[in-house]
Amino acid sequence: MLAWIGGISAILWLVVSSNSDRSLSQPNSASRAPAQPLPLTGAFDSSDNSRRNSITVKTQSGGQHTLIKIERLGGGEVTRGFVRAGEQHKFYLPAGTYVLKTAGGSAWYGEKLLFGANTAYSKPDDTFSMVAPGEQWTVELIPQRDGNLRDRQISASEF
Repeated sequence: MLAWIGGISAILWLVVSSNSDRSLSQPNSASRAPAQPLPLTGAFDSSDNSRRNSITVKTQSGGQHTLIKIERLGGGEVTRGFVRAGEQHKFYLPAGTYVLKTAGGSAWYGEKLLFGANTAYSKPDDTFSMVAPGEQWTVELIPQRDGNLRDRQISASEF
């Protein structure tokens, strides 16, 4: 399932469903809250760039803005980061196995409301293992024919 390039890189394509029913309501209504300026790509990321392992997340131009949450397999958030539509961001991580979760949308309402009632939450069906120093993953949140990673809708509480 993994394609190794130069012994240290793996490339994954995430196929994002175009199902319009992926939006879930959040407990607080963003309809009364004003939209806020979009954070810059990389905002909220607390990863340590001295680490040699990384996951680069690319988003679709003209698509949704995305808040990426990276957790250790079994739970526990390691970092999170905002990625504007059409941009990419590299998360630096220690050795381990990770799960990515995404929250996407167009209008930003802040860290508590995220993208408001229209926030779409998802999680890839696979994990990202980085055991040896220098391993790198690239995840493209761009619909692609013959992509090799599927995602599934999750609830706001699972995010």
